[in-house]
Amino acid sequence: MVASGLSKERKINFSLDLKDKAMVYIDTEQPEHFFYSTQSQAHEMAGFHTDADGYHAFRLRGFSVEERVAAIDLIISKIPNIGVLIIDGALDLVKNFNNEEQCQALGQKFLEWTDKSKALILTVIHTSKSTGFTTGHLGAILNKKCDFCFEMINDEEARKTTVKNKFGRTKPFPGFDFTQDDRGWPVLLREEFLPTPPDWSSDIKKSEDTSFVPF
Repeated sequence: MVASGLSKERKINFSLDLKDKAMVYIDTEQPEHFFYSTQSQAHEMAGFHTDADGYHAFRLRGFSVEERVAAIDLIISKIPNIGVLIIDGALDLVKNFNNEEQCQALGQKFLEWTDKSKALILTVIHTSKSTGFTTGHLGAILNKKCDFCFEMINDEEARKTTVKNKFGRTKPFPGFDFTQDDRGWPVLLREEFLPTPPDWSSDIKKSEDTSFVPF
């Protein structure tokens, strides 16, 4: 996603035109080595060998939950003209993902951040291996607030990742598979698409206008 936005070209079935706006990437859990490796890979995929203008990346692993939320508040207030804000991941912004009060407060925060920044917010939240549902009460809250949701399923034995449209307020997209080359770059595994899932948009609770993606 970052590489697509930086290069303005389609990357693995995803295109993102920032329209000369800024992109912000916030990581909450990666250690320093993997964080910089991820950022370097995105830049290389986009054809950059130096820092890209208008792109800002922050690592909040060493912060407390309260400090992470406060840092995002500060970032949004200090960086003008944000087009896309990526938060990886949502679970690290609450102390207990099954605490209703905490999860409701974070859900409201996402609405506040979209209102203040006017940006598309993309976030990551894991799913339960047993049920396939997004994790805890937080997952339920974010599902109700988001515009669309897609799921990535990693198959280690087959060495592939499947991307599927889960639900959304817009027309669903067909799923696809990708693998990785020797550099760790994603490679589309096949040209034929998986079946398009049914349109569940009518079943999703309508809420405030926000751009938010849990997957």
